[in-house]
Amino acid sequence: MVLQYSAVGIQNESHMATDISDYWKDLERLQTSIGYAVWNCSLDLPVRLVAISEGGIGGWCLGGGDEHLRICRDVVPEIPGKETEFLGEICKQFNIYLIAQMVAKAPEIMEDRIFNIAFIIDPDGEVIHKHIKTSFYQRETNTAPSDIWNRVP
Repeated sequence: MVLQYSAVGIQNESHMATDISDYWKDLERLQTSIGYAVWNCSLDLPVRLVAISEGGIGGWCLGGGDEHLRICRDVVPEIPGKETEFLGEICKQFNIYLIAQMVAKAPEIMEDRIFNIAFIIDPDGEVIHKHIKTSFYQRETNTAPSDIWNRVP
């Protein structure tokens, strides 16, 4: 038996997060977009995979130095966290896998730094994979390997 399904990509309207509420505005828009995409694109085959564009939740981190520290401490979420729990409920509702990305904290790697993190949530609402971007092709304000190679924990 061959399983067949549809996959949907969503280019979300996101805004540069300067407050945690900016993430939630993006998440609420995504909830509507995902619901519509699953309904509309399941006419032939069920949608089982939804991918959100990079920057589609919370946009990008602003600035470096003190601003990086403020955004890290006061704005960006952790993965898993409340934001991925919210997305997990959507995954359960529609029985989908979700691939997305957020600028987020990774305190298990380094405190007070912002990372570009992609993640996958399964139909049970669980974060089953997390990937921290380490290859940058242009200057980003997120933490790159070169920012931490000489740091001692």
